Amino acid sequence: MHLESEHITVNLSNKKDFDNIEDAFHNFYSPLCYFAFQLINSKEAAEDIVTDFFTRIWQKPPALNNSRVFRSYCYTAVRNACINHLKQQQRFSQKEEQWQQLQSLEQPAILDAIIQTETMRALNAAIETLPARCRSVITSLYKEGKSIRETADELQIAVETVKSLRQYGLKLLRKEMPLELWLAMGLLAG
Repeated sequence: MHLESEHITVNLSNKKDFDNIEDAFHNFYSPLCYFAFQLINSKEAAEDIVTDFFTRIWQKPPALNNSRVFRSYCYTAVRNACINHLKQQQRFSQKEEQWQQLQSLEQPAILDAIIQTETMRALNAAIETLPARCRSVITSLYKEGKSIRETADELQIAVETVKSLRQYGLKLLRKEMPLELWLAMGLLAG
């Protein structure tokens, strides 16, 4: 069975098909880790959960028929693994507060986390399409949180060049990303 994503086709029905499983891993690993981290607030545990999820996919591929179903399957499986992780953690430690926090999460909160994760994935993909200098400036300013002066010093370019590259990069991102993503980012920030 083939799953089509924006950039890859994944054949999960044949576990010997390492390249396609590897493509699925590279396409979904970071967003799923970010999603899991939002639920359990532990980077190491989130990475372990997502790694275990992909190990299970490799061992026993799911019977899915398209990329949307696969994406939904990924988020549901990782969410359930996070819930199980917190249950186990509660049994062995006094972290009842985290467990109650997850229990109090309503469906809209989980959907918000998924939307935020997908928005960040799309934004990062769009940033990767920028020309090298624009990408460096946008990454430094917005992903790393550096000032214009720090960015100019780091890249050894003039402050005005940083401003111009930022403006050009944002212009390209506006063209690259759909309006819905810009609206979602505005809602998430507000």
